[in-house]
Amino acid sequence: MSSTSKRPQIQTSFYSSPVQIPVGPSNSVAGSGAGADLQARKRAQLAMLMQAGKVLKNHLMMRRLTDRIHDLMRDDLRNHHERSRDYGGHF
Repeated sequence: MSSTSKRPQIQTSFYSSPVQIPVGPSNSVAGSGAGADLQARKRAQLAMLMQAGKVLKNHLMMRRLTDRIHDLMRDDLRNHHERSRDYGGHF
């Protein structure tokens, strides 16, 4: 890409100045490890999505998950209540 050509831009509603879209290869000498890290994160995300799909299809697994979430939330609420009581607060 020549130095006289302009990079593509997109307008965002959050900022008054346009955001420039990166052009060219994203893995340079300085960021050569970023490609492998990104691939590893994508593989982990895909595995998590596949597991979530299995849980949604299996009623027993879904029940165990919701029970576990309920237990964690109850414990967190109990801990918060104990902490607020230690500081003299009322919950």
